[in-house]
Amino acid sequence: MRFLLVLVGFVGLFVGCDSSPPPPEATGLVEWARVADEQVPRIVTRDPDGSLRVTKLGLVVVDGGGYIRTRGTRWLVNIERDPDVVLWIGAAAHPLRAERVTDPALATRILDAFSKK
Repeated sequence: MRFLLVLVGFVGLFVGCDSSPPPPEATGLVEWARVADEQVPRIVTRDPDGSLRVTKLGLVVVDGGGYIRTRGTRWLVNIERDPDVVLWIGAAAHPLRAERVTDPALATRILDAFSKK
């Protein structure tokens, strides 16, 4: 299972991560097919001062992986500095790790999925 971060000019992958302490209500792996229609997932990143930043975002599922996108945001800078994040879907929190996706064909399919959503 994977979670990909798609940005205009940046694409990243989120994979399960145990390196950052999740909130007490954190759950296990994300079942992407079950959350594909989630309207308001949130990502939790850390600002440089250590404070948490919670951001609402869009989500698509492509090839069994969950994808989000952004460009030029503070939370993108946070992810680039510290890729350990928490993804909130409904009431469930999932600790994940962001990785940049470099496959242009995959990025195109993800962006196409966003345009159809």
